[in-house]
Amino acid sequence: SKIEGTGLGMAIIKNIIDKMGGDIQVESAEGKGSRFSVEIPVAVTVRPGTAPRLPAGAGLLVAEGRKNRAEQIKEYLSEGGLVPQVINNGLEAITRLTESLYEERMPCAMLLGQEVEDMPVFELASHVRQIAGRDFPIILVSEQDWPQIEYRAVRAGINAFVPCPLFKSRLLSTLSELTDSIGKGGGNCAEKTTDYSRKRILLVEDVEINREIVTEMLSPTGVQVESAENGARAVEMFENSAEGYYDLIFMDIQMPIMNGYDASRKIRELPRGDAKSVWIVAMTANAFVEDIRMSREAGMNEHCSKPVDPEKLREIIDRRFIGRQAAQE
Repeated sequence: SKIEGTGLGMAIIKNIIDKMGGDIQVESAEGKGSRFSVEIPVAVTVRPGTAPRLPAGAGLLVAEGRKNRAEQIKEYLSEGGLVPQVINNGLEAITRLTESLYEERMPCAMLLGQEVEDMPVFELASHVRQIAGRDFPIILVSEQDWPQIEYRAVRAGINAFVPCPLFKSRLLSTLSELTDSIGKGGGNCAEKTTDYSRKRILLVEDVEINREIVTEMLSPTGVQVESAENGARAVEMFENSAEGYYDLIFMDIQMPIMNGYDASRKIRELPRGDAKSVWIVAMTANAFVEDIRMSREAGMNEHCSKPVDPEKLREIIDRRFIGRQAAQE
């Protein structure tokens, strides 16, 4: 309190945080004190070879009676490229699994929550094991102490345990370990088709060479690509097309005449059935938290950073097309 500074330290901190894509806020009241809040986006570092390998677009059955936990599990699985089907009733889960078995469209695995409405979880696990066979993955997600329940869980046919508080990385890694071997062995996780010759993408990009590069990256998928050189042209092409004509839109942000944010908003406002449902993916060199937030607010579904990574591009396409096909099935 007896030493006054110049304030230069705060300016330096603000500059560093801005460069990291973060944010700093201060709340101060005389006689009470000050509170500084710093938010910095930090990427999760995954050691080589340990990234989850999940069957994109594969179905997965979730039995969980608690609504909040069920929604959390569903969100994490969807972000992992899977198509979860959530059921809160044990008998309904057994019925659904039996139907899937006879129709030869078994899910890749089953997740059991801590409780379901009409029967103990371990009893449900036993029924699932009898129906699905010994190789079908059953995972328990619970707040209980694993050493205390391990014996009963294993006897009931449960393969793995994911503790709570629930972390997405732990959940997806456990699923990856169980489903990867099944996918290689030709088990329940059937390989989905990757022929997208009937799909159509609208590529909105003002730089011609960039359009050529992305089109070339997409060529192995067989997808049909049409392009627009600015946002206004993209809106015009979408508005004049038949409903459902475009399956996906890759939208650059910084363009002349109309930028990607405004173009996305215009498309979402069009009075037609597919205006709200068509996927719009931001494709931009701006990858800070604020840029991602702005793309979401403009109605975009995904954010793909430039320079474009072919694997990331393919991942988005698979998640959109295979995931939608699995959901329809």
